[in-house]
Amino acid sequence: MADHSLQSGRLTELLSQITSSGVVGPRDLIFGSQDGLCYETWMTGGRQNIFLASREGHWPLLKKFKDCGADLGSFYEDCIKWSPLVTAAEHGRWEAVQFLVSAQVPLDQKSEEGKTAVCAAAQNNHHNLALFLISKGASYGFPEKFPLLGAVEEGHIEMAQKLLALGHPVNEQNSYGLCPLMGAINHKGPKGQEHEVMLVKLLLAAGASVDVVDSAGISPLMLAVSKGKGRVGRVLLAAGANVNHTAHDGSGALEAAAARGSGPLLRMLLAAGAPPTPRALAAALGGRSKRALCLLLKADRPVAGRPSLLDAPWEGQPPLHRAARGGDVGLVKILLRKGARPGAVGR
Repeated sequence: MADHSLQSGRLTELLSQITSSGVVGPRDLIFGSQDGLCYETWMTGGRQNIFLASREGHWPLLKKFKDCGADLGSFYEDCIKWSPLVTAAEHGRWEAVQFLVSAQVPLDQKSEEGKTAVCAAAQNNHHNLALFLISKGASYGFPEKFPLLGAVEEGHIEMAQKLLALGHPVNEQNSYGLCPLMGAINHKGPKGQEHEVMLVKLLLAAGASVDVVDSAGISPLMLAVSKGKGRVGRVLLAAGANVNHTAHDGSGALEAAAARGSGPLLRMLLAAGAPPTPRALAAALGGRSKRALCLLLKADRPVAGRPSLLDAPWEGQPPLHRAARGGDVGLVKILLRKGARPGAVGR
């Protein structure tokens, strides 16, 4: 890193000029008192002077630092890796971002988690700031975080609409296979499932693939069911989602619903054509869900050459053995009442 050291007298003079101008108050900045003060002087919490100026949007202070030789286009590292542009964009600091762009700092630098200035602005719902950066040549595609994924993860519908209108790829995936549709399903905001349904419908209308999978083979429908989001699941099924898709480990949406013990989710998937399986029954027993157990057994249709679901083993254990080993008398009684054979062989 370049040596940005200043003589303490010069720095004192600089601070005096800035604070007297009313741009920033003395309490806004914390500098060391030792000789040889520099731009990398540590601050409370492990952050630095340039970081604070960027975060608070004090562009005159950034300009003074630049005039004295600071490289505002570099990344700095303390407890995290950050850059002035990403930091200013994340906090919606218009004037600081405009100054840094005019200073020709690189527009596509990424933070430690792969976030760029455009993504930072989009994720924090700073619409016009993100559009400004894009208009100046900032690009979209990055390995971990990209603007549309960040916007939908935070539930920002208007930001997502603007990015899609500008041509942001709707099916772009990061190195984990996450795409905007999955980001919308992952949204944990306070606005509820109706808000997520709106995001999902927006992305599907823009051409999002309903059966895209992440690096583990998990589909959007599996993700929605695993999070208990039935309204989102119905939208995905209506869009043609494959109800029988399985991840790389062989699990599917039905197993996720059974493990949650969710009657509405199970009925939705069974009605869409998901067949009850020994694995799903084992998931219901593992979750000690009497409701899920009864729904799966009711939906079972005997097929020649295939054992009844009551006696079909999963991983070497018939349902009755699994319930008994789990110590749930209620589940055991249900299985016996439905006709499970105590003599069925298990390991």
